[in-house]
Amino acid sequence: MSARDAAENADATMSKKDIYAKALELRRRGRLYDRGDAEMEDLFRGSIDRFCEIACRLQHAHRVLDVGSGQGMLLSLLSELGHECHALDLFDAPERYPRIYFDKGIRFQACNVEVDPLPFEDGFFDAVVCCQVLEHFTHSHLFLMREIYRVLGPEGIVEVDVPNAVCFRNQLSGTTYITTGAEKAQPETIYYWRSDHW
Repeated sequence: MSARDAAENADATMSKKDIYAKALELRRRGRLYDRGDAEMEDLFRGSIDRFCEIACRLQHAHRVLDVGSGQGMLLSLLSELGHECHALDLFDAPERYPRIYFDKGIRFQACNVEVDPLPFEDGFFDAVVCCQVLEHFTHSHLFLMREIYRVLGPEGIVEVDVPNAVCFRNQLSGTTYITTGAEKAQPETIYYWRSDHW
C-alpha cells in the first residue's frame, strides 16, 4: 500500500469482516506470504481470524511493534493495511522469511525480550502486540510488560494473547497446563489495554 493510500484510509474504519476479505484477497494474490510454503499456509488457516481481530482493533495505530514476531504474518497483514511495522524476535526471522520482512520494509531486530531492554525510545509506538509469546518464558513476564509500557505512546494499545490451556482443542494435545481463571470457550485468550489505563 502506498503512503497516499494509507493516508486516504487513515480515517476509514474497516470491519473485521472487511479485513478478513482483504486478507483472503492478499493471500490469493501471494502478497501476504509465499503460497508455496506449507508452514505459512497452515499458520494462515490457524491464525487469520485472530490476526484480523487484532488488525481491526489496531486500525488507528500507525506505528506497531510485534514482540516475538516469528514468521511475520501478522506484520505482513498490518503492513498491507498501511501500518509502519517493527519486529522483535529471538531468532533472525528476516533470513528465513525475506519476502515478508525485507520486501515489505518491516524493521526487524533480534532481542531476547525476556531479559533485554526493548531497543526503542520511550513512547515510540502506537501499539504493541505480543502474540503467543509469554508462555515460552522461563521467568516472569513482568520485565517485558514494563518495557512494553515504556515504549508505548500515550493512549497506545497493547495486545497480548496466550493459548488458552483449558480449551477443548488444547486439552486434546495431551499437554498438562496449570491455569487460573481461563475462559473455556476460546482457543486463546486475548487481552487489550490502553496505556492511559495502566
